[in-house]
Amino acid sequence: MRQLGYTWYATEPKNQEWMWDGVAWEQSGGWVLNQPLVLESQWDDKEDVEDDFQRLMVARADHRVLVFEAYTQDDADIIVKECIHAVGAYRGTAAGDRYLFACWLADNRFYFRLHVV
Repeated sequence: MRQLGYTWYATEPKNQEWMWDGVAWEQSGGWVLNQPLVLESQWDDKEDVEDDFQRLMVARADHRVLVFEAYTQDDADIIVKECIHAVGAYRGTAAGDRYLFACWLADNRFYFRLHVV
């Protein structure tokens, strides 16, 4: 991220979490100018994934990324569908908002789904 001119902030290894698990900022003079990417990851149950996703919805960022796990692609699709429904209901949603869902499946592969409002 530094090579692209961004400052990367991430959750500390000692579980000292900030607003999001990861965020890329463009800064000048110590002030944030742009926030191109915000990331949340959750490896627990579906309810915890959906709770973390709500933090992504309130982020003003060019790209919002949710990394999570599910047993099958069908299970992942259920979570993604509910998150997309929440995006549609959220009053702060704007045209062009981008969400990337990256799900680690039990067969040791990632399943990706992009949603653009």
